Amino acid sequence: MTEIQNLLALLKNNYNGQMWYGNNFLHVLKGITHEIAFTRPFAGAHNIAELLAHMLAWRQFAIQQIKGNTAFTVEIDSEQDWPVYNQPDAGLWKQLSEELQQTQTELETLLGNAPPALLEQTVPGTEFNFYLLLHGILHHDVYHLAQIALVKRQLQAQT
Repeated sequence: MTEIQNLLALLKNNYNGQMWYGNNFLHVLKGITHEIAFTRPFAGAHNIAELLAHMLAWRQFAIQQIKGNTAFTVEIDSEQDWPVYNQPDAGLWKQLSEELQQTQTELETLLGNAPPALLEQTVPGTEFNFYLLLHGILHHDVYHLAQIALVKRQLQAQT
């Protein structure tokens, strides 16, 4: 397997497959209602919807960079990076869930068609290459997915 094929396999497994660390995206997100998604586990904490939106911002960054859209950026700690959602919104929760599926499909397609040399190319406007970006996206997803799982467990235990 090439490194891109390895990345693609990890991406797929993290979304809806077997991973060594535990549950995948679909398993963790199953059963999260919009009421739970927009509830803060404690003051000052991010809610599940904010965590997912943050993950999606960086997935979109990776997608746009792979496509060559160098004008697309995400400013760290901006509203785009960390949106604030204070009210339960069923429509927004549905939109975030659909965007996760859309970014998953798009990343799988882009990586499935990418030449191996992509990984060595520098991401425009940065000092790192696509190898680091794509591994970073996977690690970032796993990190925040664990946070979502903990928040979900805590909030469901309170109801």
